[in-house]
Amino acid sequence: MHFPIENKALEAGGMIRLIRCAVVCCLAIPLTMGCPSRKEVASSLAPDEFTPEAEAILHVGQAYRDAYTARKKPPSSIKDLKPYLAKFGDPDSVLISPSDGQPYEITWGVVPGHPPRSMKVSPFLVCEKSGKDGKRYVLDFTFRVRCVTKEEFEKLRGGAQ
Repeated sequence: MHFPIENKALEAGGMIRLIRCAVVCCLAIPLTMGCPSRKEVASSLAPDEFTPEAEAILHVGQAYRDAYTARKKPPSSIKDLKPYLAKFGDPDSVLISPSDGQPYEITWGVVPGHPPRSMKVSPFLVCEKSGKDGKRYVLDFTFRVRCVTKEEFEKLRGGAQ
């Protein structure tokens, strides 16, 4: 026997299941990809541009992320960060930029990987105070290391303090 009303209901139900399956697959694929590796995170600089200075600023960002992960809250000071810098060397030395010899500027109290929405907050998780030869290294909240000119730095920083 053929019941046209039931077939349409079954077809509609099948279509709904198909749509649900497609949505679940689209959501699941990014989750299975996982987090990028350290070198992928740093790939904002070309491999030949990834210098010891870029590696140094990335270490500070990684320690900040490690502190956040371990403490379940963002670090609010150097005191919170120092224990997580030790795996990269002497914590006091790791906090000094090899480019300009000055302590890095760190944006405290923000969740790493999530850029702040406020323009009053720096767009950088870590940056050099002055850099060298008119350029400075910055690490943004998505863990991209960039070497920027003074003009690029000011433009990226916008109205941030």
